[in-house]
Amino acid sequence: MGRPKTQADRRLTLVAAAESMIAKRGLAGVTLRDVANEAGMSSTALLYHYPGLKDLLD
Repeated sequence: MGRPKTQADRRLTLVAAAESMIAKRGLAGVTLRDVANEAGMSSTALLYHYPGLKDLLD
């Protein structure tokens, strides 16, 4: 088992997942749940770091 990810690592993972999903589907076709699933996290974990999709992209 590796080291637990830091909060900064989780945030970077979420941003990368969002960028990947948007590139595939376009912004209108992406939900927070999609991003969380792509990042391997729960929706609750995503919302802890980013309250909305706009916040994730800023």
